[in-house]
Amino acid sequence: MTFMQIVVFGLFGVFALFAIGFIVFLKIKTTVLARSSPGAAVAAVNSQGSGCFLKIAGPMFTLMGIAALSIGILNIVKGSASSDWPTTRGEVLTSEVQSRLETSDSSSGSGSRRRRKTTTTRVYWAEMKYSYVVEGVSFEEDRVDYGMESRSQKRTRADEIVARYPVGEEVLVYYDPSDPSEAVLEPGVAGNAFVLPLIGVIFTMIGLVMLFFLFRAKR
Repeated sequence: MTFMQIVVFGLFGVFALFAIGFIVFLKIKTTVLARSSPGAAVAAVNSQGSGCFLKIAGPMFTLMGIAALSIGILNIVKGSASSDWPTTRGEVLTSEVQSRLETSDSSSGSGSRRRRKTTTTRVYWAEMKYSYVVEGVSFEEDRVDYGMESRSQKRTRADEIVARYPVGEEVLVYYDPSDPSEAVLEPGVAGNAFVLPLIGVIFTMIGLVMLFFLFRAKR
């Protein structure tokens, strides 16, 4: 996973936590006011909260969508160009299946019957690193293809990559002639390379819709 991808997914995570926290805060505030000052006060709080949420969420969704779309398109362009890159011999330094536990929260029902459920799942991915030399200079890279890094609850894909590139194996490395530090083992556009641009388009559209309703409400 590249640095920019880490940044984008980190922003997604931060925004998701913010959205959940804001919704919980608004729910608690509305419930408290409903007991002491029902009717118009609660409606005003809901309206104010919605406006505040749109002011923050609209630009954030739009910016994150544009960032994800840009990175996704860049990966597709790079992947397409990599088929024509020069090659050199390299050696696999690291090739192993990594995993970790991830938790997610979900809720069902409403009011006093609302139940919160925490689910824990284990995800798998292939940890790869290989070395190669271009014009006497040594480089190390971990990119297998120009697709979206695949982390799955099934370790099939990770096992396939590790089996295909065992440690010590000599591999054919395709490197960018303008920047030899960037290389790939499987040139071309991977099938899952279109996932990140699709996410970017969806987030951008959601953000623009939020901004539209925000500006419409101001008028």
